[in-house]
Amino acid sequence: MSDYKSKFMEVIFHQDKQTVEFNWFKETVELTDDDFRQELSQQMKSVSEHKPQNVLINTTAFIFPISPETQGWVDETVYPSWATNGVTKMGFLMSPEMVSQLSIQQAVDENSQVELKSGFFETKEQAFEWFQS
Repeated sequence: MSDYKSKFMEVIFHQDKQTVEFNWFKETVELTDDDFRQELSQQMKSVSEHKPQNVLINTTAFIFPISPETQGWVDETVYPSWATNGVTKMGFLMSPEMVSQLSIQQAVDENSQVELKSGFFETKEQAFEWFQS
């Protein structure tokens, strides 16, 4: 069951796996920087409410190139918020869209939170296995 759903993404909490899942939709092609930051603010709120150990970000339908400025904002705002709320691992389901994929990886590479590990996967099963390791 979704905790939150918008035109661009949905949030699902898997209590048994201590994981909050963010599923991005193909409508992300219509995102603006402001929209993206609003959605990430919702993600921070969901993590704050559930305090999961893991975050799973499904980017397979994500079609939005993240600007360098927003990548910096993610590193300064989102990742510290997640780490403060107990997240130790973030797993990304890969996007087939190369430009968006590059911007996602660049945003993750910016991650200055040493206690926050990241991994990239092709299936949810692979991500959940890694979360348990």
